[in-house]
Amino acid sequence: VVWDLHATRPVHVLDGHVGWVVDAVFRPDGAVLASGSYDGTVGIWDIATGSLLTRIVVPSGRVLSVAFNNDGTLIATSTDDGSIFLWDASANAITHAVETNRGAITSVAFSPDGLMLVTGDRYGGIELLDVESLGVVRRLEGHRASIESVISVESANYIASVDVTGMIWIWASSILGGSM
Repeated sequence: VVWDLHATRPVHVLDGHVGWVVDAVFRPDGAVLASGSYDGTVGIWDIATGSLLTRIVVPSGRVLSVAFNNDGTLIATSTDDGSIFLWDASANAITHAVETNRGAITSVAFSPDGLMLVTGDRYGGIELLDVESLGVVRRLEGHRASIESVISVESANYIASVDVTGMIWIWASSILGGSM
């Protein structure tokens, strides 16, 4: 459901997945929404009309997380089988893929500078992956429970991670090696 916050009423009901929708994210310009579902697809929706522009079929697993990079040209998806995919947003084509040995990758987010993909897993692990290769740049330790969400703040160069116990960690660019 897309809401008009001033009128506090729905503008569109987006119906097109056959499984649970577990994540949704706006493209930075706000014109498009990507939704990830247990049906193994990502829906790309036009916000102005509420229409489904395209459906991306993820090659493996149920989609757990979806993210756009800061300029909206890349989409990241993660799945319950530990796969991570980067997609060209205009062509809906995979540019990079990696199968991890981390179990479910529960959350993905691009770093503020767009050079890294931040990933969280069901065992409390957080890894920073190079966007060009999806190779591991750094692993962040601290959480002891499944990661629910990782987010980044472009204007502040921070990453926040949240686990199922309610612990929230804030990671600064200096801790991350200054690469953000």
